[in-house]
Amino acid sequence: MSCKPELSDKGLISPLCITPELDRVGVLARMDKWLLFFFLLGIAARCIRYFLAFPLWEDECFVAVSVYKCSYMELLQPLIYHQVAPVFFLWLGKACSDISGFSELSLRLPSFITSIASMFIFWRISGKLLSGSARLFAVALFSVSYSNIRYAAEYKPYGMDMFVSLLLIWFLLEWILAPHRRCWLIGLILWVPLAIGFSFPAVFTAAAVSLIVFWSLLKQKGQTRDWLLWLLYSLIFSVSFLIAYFYSIKPQMAAELGFMSDCWDDTFPPLNPIKMIWWLITTHTGESFSHPVGGERFGSTLTAILMVTGIVALFKNARGKIAWLLILPLVINFAAALVQKYPYGGHVKFFMYAAPMIYIVSGLGAARLLNGHARRASAGNTRNTVIIVLTLISTIAIACAAIDVIKPYKNSADQRIRAFSQWFWHNASFASEAYCLKEDMDVRFSEATWTQLSWSASYLCNQYIYRPDKVVREPFPDNLSPDALNNVYFVHYHMLSCPDFDQQKYDQWFRETSEKMEFISKDTYPLVRNDKRERRVICTDQIEILKFRKKVQ
Repeated sequence: MSCKPELSDKGLISPLCITPELDRVGVLARMDKWLLFFFLLGIAARCIRYFLAFPLWEDECFVAVSVYKCSYMELLQPLIYHQVAPVFFLWLGKACSDISGFSELSLRLPSFITSIASMFIFWRISGKLLSGSARLFAVALFSVSYSNIRYAAEYKPYGMDMFVSLLLIWFLLEWILAPHRRCWLIGLILWVPLAIGFSFPAVFTAAAVSLIVFWSLLKQKGQTRDWLLWLLYSLIFSVSFLIAYFYSIKPQMAAELGFMSDCWDDTFPPLNPIKMIWWLITTHTGESFSHPVGGERFGSTLTAILMVTGIVALFKNARGKIAWLLILPLVINFAAALVQKYPYGGHVKFFMYAAPMIYIVSGLGAARLLNGHARRASAGNTRNTVIIVLTLISTIAIACAAIDVIKPYKNSADQRIRAFSQWFWHNASFASEAYCLKEDMDVRFSEATWTQLSWSASYLCNQYIYRPDKVVREPFPDNLSPDALNNVYFVHYHMLSCPDFDQQKYDQWFRETSEKMEFISKDTYPLVRNDKRERRVICTDQIEILKFRKKVQ
């Protein structure tokens, strides 16, 4: 296997491998098996997470409530619970729910399918850009990444961000490798309007694609037809962004700008040079670069080291075009953060669109670092080191799958609210009448409960999923009391910390209802919410079930 970096006769790229010492130790004799192992491991981890059908957690519920209640056109307008999401992503989730029913699996189906597709596309891209151990490490890290596995089974647009960028990069890369095949430029033209509709940060990758195509045509003295295709791509990209902005992004952002600015406060670079240097260090070693794992407070330092090493290797080996292909979207993102239009950092979810680029560079960096070890150690020692590193990488996906099986929920409170819905709504509707005050009767004692970020969204979503549309009431069991047929249950979700609860309105409703029906009892079920590590109680809401009996005339 030749690992010498070479340029094609047209001045384009060939797969980069700058680790000859590492690739000669014998591990690569089983390269194909290692690649296949990590590929199948990544597929398996994603399937396990998806088919375990975790209960929806609050971030998913905040979006899902709007998808359930709003029409397709209404999803262009500001969403409930301060949410902002790409309209095509919302429409796709609604379409899946309309076709197969509103459920955890139907909502998450687009994320799951695009995650599996991303595995295949990354396999292809990594083979075009890298070879040898560099490709192996890139595929391994991408396959086992906790973020990639997690967002394969969540109804949030972050996994879609990665898929959209992957397609843009793939089409661009195929054209760079074979510029005479203009079908790839046409593919970019056809895909970019969909990309903008499916993903907000796709604009960074799409803009980077336009600049790189322009640069390539300038360097290669492209033909008139190629320039026209580039102009058409740039025009469609610009028009698509403007349409998405004015008809979807702007209405949503206008309603939530103040709220989102508070959430993004630490994701915009400070203008003070000294503070910016420290901000850049903490951002690139913090939670935003948790690939394949990492965390806040320098928890992603290893990823940062691998990326810096990989980028240096690219520029050192005359691969500036590929280096810019991989880092230019982040540069454009940083420019947007400077003018406070989109966050840079804060959480790994904001950088999922850049995940493919991060793993390509990190894989190259890992191979280069281990290559330094190979120069000093014996072949046997190096081989054992590489096997240990690959085994450790594989444990990330294995641990993710094991934890998912043992704990098939993000937070135990999510499991409890789903269990309540599964138990109550079917049983109460079997021989009695059960009404949600908010959904069925439009009776609300607090507006904040249903508009601000609260766990009322989890209550609503699980009701939408598990409440039967029709209950067969005949024949009744022989042991069913005739009085049960006259029971009426009213369900009230009470957010105890809400600032605007109207106690007088509640008392008035209770008096008026008691005049029409006989009050039997009130059962209260506390809903304890903990932080993400389940070490601290955040709040305690409650569900009240008021039982009445119809008066016999």
